[in-house]
Amino acid sequence: MLTLEALKTRYEDLAVHPLDAETLPQWLHAWSELRKEVLEHRAKRQLAHHQDVRNSEAEAAYIKFDHDVMPQVNQVEHQLQVRLLELTTHIIYQHPDLNLIIRQLQDDARVYHPKNDALEAQISTIITQFNKARSALSINLDGQTLGLHQAFTKQFATDRNLREAAFLASEEAKLLMAEDVDEMMLELLNLRHHIAQNAGFKFL
Repeated sequence: MLTLEALKTRYEDLAVHPLDAETLPQWLHAWSELRKEVLEHRAKRQLAHHQDVRNSEAEAAYIKFDHDVMPQVNQVEHQLQVRLLELTTHIIYQHPDLNLIIRQLQDDARVYHPKNDALEAQISTIITQFNKARSALSINLDGQTLGLHQAFTKQFATDRNLREAAFLASEEAKLLMAEDVDEMMLELLNLRHHIAQNAGFKFL
């Protein structure tokens, strides 16, 4: 299992590893592999939660990873971005095949703000709440109680009346959480607005 201590050690190794024109490709590859591993672990927790949103342990593991691990990962990765950008242009442009990657990292470094880590974690929590609430919705179709995902599959039936009934019942069920969704969307919009402001974007 990926632990925070193991992550710290591997990121610290990248922070002190010699970085010059010769070692740059290998250094970027090692960083990319580590980043991929982190995102894979996050995706596994997210998938486990989405597969059964009633599983409180899976939900807690996913939220904990987003609140405890990802902010620290983002901070240390920003430090690596800064370290990369401190290399002279002459060194960087000795590797034209890496220009696209380096430009992306430059953009990431430019818009990063430490306050946004907590805001992103809040967004993740709201989305988790939305998925949990939506998964609790159900409809009654031909005497059967179906979840929305099951009802969605009925919309591909050859019977037009069944397709229509499944669609209308699903939309009616969604209306039951319309007010809650409105509040969630407004909260998400507000959080995204603050993230953009922290990143330096200006609004008219």
